Amino acid sequence: MKTKISIAIAFGVVIALAAGFYLFNKPHADIASQSPAATLSASDLFNEFSSDETVANQKYSGKVVEVNGEIHSIEEGSNGDMNILLMGASDMFGVSCNISKEEISQDLVIGQQVSIKGECSGMLSDVVLIRCVIVKK
Repeated sequence: MKTKISIAIAFGVVIALAAGFYLFNKPHADIASQSPAATLSASDLFNEFSSDETVANQKYSGKVVEVNGEIHSIEEGSNGDMNILLMGASDMFGVSCNISKEEISQDLVIGQQVSIKGECSGMLSDVVLIRCVIVKK
């Protein structure tokens, strides 16, 4: 009886480990091919999060959104990705777009108008979009 229980537990552990390994290594969905849940200006997205973060999180978090706006800053992140900040309602905060270096095929300059699509992950001091792609410049 104990042997059957031990085998069942071992089998369950193997299944759980296999499922965990699969989910951990599952590739991300291709943002470039997804239709955005919303298309709006960086200022409008920032204003929605500033006025009611709970409602904005329900509306945008975990979803692909496309934002357009003016590039306020371009910085290289610690992992080699690029962080592009689009102007928000103020000069200090806006929409932070995390883009892999491989995705940036064109030269970007501060003050340039761009459209960027990415997955919204909420708001810290800026609204954060991850795994972004440049739609047009």
